[in-house]
Amino acid sequence: MLQIKKILFPTDLSECAEDAFSQAAFLADRFEAELHVLHVVVPHASPLHRLVEDDAPDEAQADAQFEWAVELDAERQQPERVPLIHRQVEHGSASAAIVAYAEDEDIDLIVMGTHGRSGVRRLVLGSVAEAVVREAPCPVLTVHPGDRQGGAATVRRILVPVDFSENATQAIRYARELARLYDARLDLLHAYEEITLPDVYGIGPVMLPAQTISERVAEALEKLRRETIGSDVPTETHVLIGHPALTILDFAERHAVDLIVIATHGWSGLKRLLLGSITEKVIRMAPCPVFTVRSFGKELIVEEPAANASSPS
Repeated sequence: MLQIKKILFPTDLSECAEDAFSQAAFLADRFEAELHVLHVVVPHASPLHRLVEDDAPDEAQADAQFEWAVELDAERQQPERVPLIHRQVEHGSASAAIVAYAEDEDIDLIVMGTHGRSGVRRLVLGSVAEAVVREAPCPVLTVHPGDRQGGAATVRRILVPVDFSENATQAIRYARELARLYDARLDLLHAYEEITLPDVYGIGPVMLPAQTISERVAEALEKLRRETIGSDVPTETHVLIGHPALTILDFAERHAVDLIVIATHGWSGLKRLLLGSITEKVIRMAPCPVFTVRSFGKELIVEEPAANASSPS
């Protein structure tokens, strides 16, 4: 079962944060968890930052908006069920402040909006959400503005990309618990690109038979389903050919997926630059919220004790 006692909702006081707040509030209510609302003021932003981030409030505006947000949060919440804790801090980096707060307060889950920037805006600013996902000590739920959802409680279909790593197995366990929470169904998806062997013997390129690969992957995926997911959660497995990130995004769009649960290996530095990150592409472009499970992050799943055997008479 999932055990969540503290949820952190970082907000930049923009419209982007609204949908994320509803998700955070719903989960806080279900788990009777503390909901920490954090606003980070980044002083002395560079001219280039202000040029690109033209909707960012100045410090005086941020203070006024934060007070307004505190009042609004109180109005739309049930204080007797969800303790609200508001904090505003100054820091040179929004993502570093969020991660530090999560560590200091022993946060179990971070729920935050992401602008989903691309092109020049993302290259100049980076992404606070993506940086938090890479460094956070706990799982992170990211929400785009306008994500396809009929309300925070409406999750009927959950997609889990699987690469057969230990991290992916951990993501399946989280997805299983979330499916039980929302009474949703699961889709386990493995996507791979066709492999062509080079013409080194003068007989032309050799392509491994896709059908054979798909059959073997399907068997492994079904075995993983049996070993990881209980019979009470309806689950389908899918094996598709294509670039993993694009295939995941296309599947989520075509099948009206409400939530993606995905693992991240937490790579950084040169290794990350060389390998790229499927998880980051999914976070940036997904049509629905994304629940990210970071390797070596905080564990929220508590195994229920087995039923006690009957005591001897």
